[in-house]
Amino acid sequence: MMRWRVVIELARGDGTVHASEVAAGSDDSAGAVVKPLGLTLADPKGLLAALQRHFVQAKVADYCRERRCCPRCQKQRPMNDVRTRRLNPLLGTVEVRVP
Repeated sequence: MMRWRVVIELARGDGTVHASEVAAGSDDSAGAVVKPLGLTLADPKGLLAALQRHFVQAKVADYCRERRCCPRCQKQRPMNDVRTRRLNPLLGTVEVRVP
């Protein structure tokens, strides 16, 4: 039996690296007469949607962090409220938490 996983590493401008597991799976065709090779047709679509979700959430978090910085004193401005927003990019809806 073979197991696989896809991990994405996002490196920010300040040098921090954040790694997340995007997808994981295994070859569950142990008893099948003919074992399929590679991915099924549904696998790439789910993988791309998960990649997009991670990229969009990281990009929105970076943008919000930059916008909270005061242009005069470079300190973080206070945050009053955080809400969930839904964005509709190409591969499905992505929920992000933004101030």
